Amino acid sequence: MSMTMKGILRCKWVVGTSAALVLAAFLVRAMSDVDVTEKSCEARIAGGWERFAQGEYELAAKEFKEAIRQAPAPSPARLQAIYGLASVHNLRRPGEDRAEARRLYDQVIAEAKDDELAGWSLLALARMRLTAPGAVENGIDADALQRDYQAVVDRFPFQESGEQAFLFQQAARLEGSDQQAVRHVLDALTTFLVTHPETPYRETAISLRAHCYEISGMPQQALDETMNARQAAPTDPLNPVRDAAGFYWGVATRAEFETGDWATARHFYRKLIAEYPTDMRIVLAKQELKRMDERESTLRIELEREGRLP
Repeated sequence: MSMTMKGILRCKWVVGTSAALVLAAFLVRAMSDVDVTEKSCEARIAGGWERFAQGEYELAAKEFKEAIRQAPAPSPARLQAIYGLASVHNLRRPGEDRAEARRLYDQVIAEAKDDELAGWSLLALARMRLTAPGAVENGIDADALQRDYQAVVDRFPFQESGEQAFLFQQAARLEGSDQQAVRHVLDALTTFLVTHPETPYRETAISLRAHCYEISGMPQQALDETMNARQAAPTDPLNPVRDAAGFYWGVATRAEFETGDWATARHFYRKLIAEYPTDMRIVLAKQELKRMDERESTLRIELEREGRLP
């Protein structure tokens, strides 16, 4: 994420992998001609998320409500359906119902106990502070937001909801660019990477470290961490070929203008040109290569005149 979180709370429920999502979508389509009363609870949950992804919020809510009615209490399916309905009320635009979303998230937290859906619900409640009416105009209660994030971290330190909460928390601490806060965040991220070696958010944590170095005026360390973050990026099995054009451009420009590492800058400008010949930044990359060549040539001539070349 550049510094960023890519933003993005993923919906967590019984279907935990991309392959299962595809299967769920297939099941919903296969049942499209079946009378709705014959749908299983699991099929309704899958259908609810599919409707949600398509922006069909009324239909999504209907599916989740029916799943709640069908599911035995207590049961994982019931929790998943309640969480799905809470997400509809929270994230639909327009027409969100924050009070109902909060009530449903609280219900999941009360019933789920140690199930990670409780963690995702706690995190959703924390993130609701950022979308509250007047949050942009009047500002966010930063201390309350930090406490909300910490509650998720404390309860689910080694689950994805807790890891996301921790990274959101560190990103929020960097907003003021206070150097003491930056040092604290750097230390916290270093510890996190040691204690969570298998985290799927390793790239994000390293990218946050790069941002810490950047706002601390340490461009070489920022560049190094940016490249480390790229190496730590997970591979998406459904999209193994990752678009690297933005990464190449970012590293090249940072190396050229911030660290003066023209060898690295040239390397990544050339990779951009070779691998993405239709990218709109190609013209600029060629201009920068030419500018560096001309500047080095001029410097060489000046040093020869002064007798300072070895």
